[in-house]
Amino acid sequence: MKLLIETISIIGAGALGGAYASIFHDMDNHCVSFVASGDRFERLSREGLIVNGKLYNIPVFKPEDLLPPSDLIIVAVKHNQLNDALREMKSGVGRETTIISVMNGIESEIKIGAAYGMEKVLYAVSVGIDGLREGNRVNFK
Repeated sequence: MKLLIETISIIGAGALGGAYASIFHDMDNHCVSFVASGDRFERLSREGLIVNGKLYNIPVFKPEDLLPPSDLIIVAVKHNQLNDALREMKSGVGRETTIISVMNGIESEIKIGAAYGMEKVLYAVSVGIDGLREGNRVNFK
């Protein structure tokens, strides 16, 4: 695992993914990006994401465009989207990439570890973010 995190890729631009993206973007607007495909890629590229009333035009990459590997990947998808997310993040996982899942439960960490190695997975719990997404708007406290 890399000690200095310079690049963060977020898989999932819903309530938690959007909240984390805005926080990291406010800290360093060059460090964070989304990985998305299909309609989500088009919508995020075109409309950006509005978080707590502020428009964020965070870079969006298609899974095949994600090079070089990210220092940190945050997985913030629904459970039924995890298998797709595992495929979509493949090009972004490098030798020193750390992966954090903010999904409910610990099943996602086990699946991520099976795909990329448990040594890359850092267990995490999302506390104090009560995110709600409607369209391209995310609100949280």
